Amino acid sequence: MSIAIWGFSDYSESFKIDQNGSINPKLVGRIYLNGLSFKDAKGLIAGKFKGVYDLNNSQIDITLSYSKIITVNIVGEVNNPGSYTIPSINTAFNALVTVGGIKPIGSVRKIYLKRGGQTIKTLDVYEYLMNPDSKQDFFLENNDYILVPSSTKVVQIRGPVKRPHGYELTDKENLKSLIEFSGGFDVGAYSKNIQVKHIFKNEENIIDIDYDSLITAKKDFELFDGDSVIVRKIQKGYSNYVALVGPVKLPGNYEIKSGDRIADVLKRAEGFAYDVFDSRSYIIRLNSMDLSSKYIPFNLKEVAEHPNSNGNIQLQNLDTIKIFSKSYFKDQFVFSVLGSVRNPGEYKYGEGLTLKDALYLAGRLKKEAARNRIEISRSIDSYISSKKFVTTKTLIKTVQIGDDLTIDKASEDFIIQPYDQIMVRTDPDFELQQNVVLKGEVLYPGVYSILNKHEKITDLLKRAGGLTSYAFPEGAKLTRRELNIGAVFLQLDDVMKDSTSEYNYILKNGDELTIPKTDQLIAIKGNINYPNIVSLKQISAPYTKGKSARYYIENYGLGFDKDADKNKTYIIKPGGYTNRTKHFLFVRSYPKVPKGATIVVSKKTVKEKNKKDSEPIDWNKVIENATVKFTALLTLYLLVTRLTVK
Repeated sequence: MSIAIWGFSDYSESFKIDQNGSINPKLVGRIYLNGLSFKDAKGLIAGKFKGVYDLNNSQIDITLSYSKIITVNIVGEVNNPGSYTIPSINTAFNALVTVGGIKPIGSVRKIYLKRGGQTIKTLDVYEYLMNPDSKQDFFLENNDYILVPSSTKVVQIRGPVKRPHGYELTDKENLKSLIEFSGGFDVGAYSKNIQVKHIFKNEENIIDIDYDSLITAKKDFELFDGDSVIVRKIQKGYSNYVALVGPVKLPGNYEIKSGDRIADVLKRAEGFAYDVFDSRSYIIRLNSMDLSSKYIPFNLKEVAEHPNSNGNIQLQNLDTIKIFSKSYFKDQFVFSVLGSVRNPGEYKYGEGLTLKDALYLAGRLKKEAARNRIEISRSIDSYISSKKFVTTKTLIKTVQIGDDLTIDKASEDFIIQPYDQIMVRTDPDFELQQNVVLKGEVLYPGVYSILNKHEKITDLLKRAGGLTSYAFPEGAKLTRRELNIGAVFLQLDDVMKDSTSEYNYILKNGDELTIPKTDQLIAIKGNINYPNIVSLKQISAPYTKGKSARYYIENYGLGFDKDADKNKTYIIKPGGYTNRTKHFLFVRSYPKVPKGATIVVSKKTVKEKNKKDSEPIDWNKVIENATVKFTALLTLYLLVTRLTVK
């Protein structure tokens, strides 16, 4: 511990508290600090030094340089119970923080501090939090025990209170204490009927409590562990008002006082809006017996100018004063501008509106607007007789558009009528640039814009300078992004030989044509005997002209494996086409393999494999079936031969 004094007096010295818990400053004498908090110790030391030094004209500073280490045992319902070594300046609450706090089931109202086998202090967290000046924060000594037992009385409170939650109560605390712990009632709480849910004999009971009467009688209501207290909110149901609806400066609900009339409420509303319709208004009165409504008309102008007239009707609770605006009785006409304008849609009609105004409101014409016309259609009423008429839609005007998207002066001044529809047509030949991507072995690969709707692959290749000497047209691929079509079958070698080929497709926006380099390899994958084919996925072999799939499988793939389905072996040509193995009786015809192709050896289905593994081969039956089939074919051949001879 260090003590320093400066100012009129000057002093500085450090002390170590001895075994008796005291220090012995010169001139001041021995000061016993054992069992004191650091705050109380500072006060005692300052008081002792004041008798020797002039502290009125000086300042004193007392600091704790080092505190002794003690062992504290923390047990019970805490998150990490055990023995902890902490500085002696820590309080019991500091120690509880060290162990991670108290479990949800632990008590915060009865925390026992034991020393030498005796309970020397019972701590209450609520008391410490709500009354910081209380002596709840207690200092510890070596080998003290802090015991946190389980909580025994926890009650929930819900509704309009300031802190709705679950609270632990002591044996003597009940409803009044619970309300106090929750911070009291919030605004709008209905305290005349508080409900307590209580479980008794395996049944949940509801008890209604008039809390206001309880407080007046200076009584309390006993609560038990597991009870729930529900505070209800006052429902909006006031009835001492009238509603003012319509074009007034301050519409809304107004308090109704005895003798109030229409003019009294209108005065509080600060007058009318500019478009008020003052000839006729209504009081809508609610019948309290059957809740039906009655409309009582009055002249608003008369009431405003002559408040003493009979028209200034006396009001009742829950009346509604309904006032109208002039726009309420006026039709809201519209017209439409559709098609190639920047903001198509419906617009509010106004007198004197011209075609030029309408197009400006719609954002003017787009670039793709058709040059030939703007069409204006109109609803026209035609009378059939004096009592009957029909409405027909008629095209009343067609306007030409100039190359600079302008219209002539006479058409600009054409007057629009309510519900007219202005349709700006779109030029069918207008189209923004649409691009295709050309990759690979052409002289000038890159992005190309489609020049017309009939441009084909051969036209594109001509613009790109043709194929390079390394091109492999058999392996060309076309990907079409339009409508997510994806890969398209292509045989570019046929297209290069004959421009009328069915593969010479018309190009679409987003097409991607890739022409690879010459590929002298073929790929083999699937159920072959090549080592580690599963991890390798496929092997490649040099192309040999005119050879079939079986040749490559036997010579490079080390033959078919035991699970291979030879009949379903097929090849994938570079252009995307497939050729499968054909078979007749015991003869298989494997497809020829072109340059750049992939050979795929399929696996037997589980059903076929299991059947063959589980059933032994009956060779007699196989030979018998083969003989029958051969005999049938021979008979058919002889029959046809005889008929032909005849």
